[in-house]
Amino acid sequence: MTDDARASLRLVLLWLRLALGAHALYWGIVLLTGGRAITQLPFAEAQLASTTLACIILGTGVGTLLGLWQPLSYGLLLFLQAMVTFASYASVLVPLSALAGRTVATVPLLAASALLFVMRDQDTLISADIGLKTLSRRLAQRPAQPEPAHPAAEAHGALPAADGSGSPS
Repeated sequence: MTDDARASLRLVLLWLRLALGAHALYWGIVLLTGGRAITQLPFAEAQLASTTLACIILGTGVGTLLGLWQPLSYGLLLFLQAMVTFASYASVLVPLSALAGRTVATVPLLAASALLFVMRDQDTLISADIGLKTLSRRLAQRPAQPEPAHPAAEAHGALPAADGSGSPS
């Protein structure tokens, strides 16, 4: 792959990541602020589960926007999008139903989420995950610091005995 093609791919993946992350943030905010899905739930336990799901979606959206913890955030995004797509497949299959216009958009979102997950290693443009990987690589490459000399060895010019007596053998 040429450098121009690699640069174009990185830019396209950045835009895809930003769009999917913004979508997940919006989805989580709507659920968290009492969107229609929460207000129609009859039980407090279901509302708590929906609030928990909204927080997970918000975290996934932030992780996706920043490109942070790519395998985890992109994998969660793919999983959540797959659940929504498979849960609404009946209305997608019936093109003239009342919900078809809203749920048919789940299919391209699932495809985009899958593409971003599969190509996460090439998504390196303005990504927080790359910064963390670079930092951990640099820390791993740091030379080991020598152990400090024993004070008794410096005073007597010899190493202390292994039995802890302090006298050289």
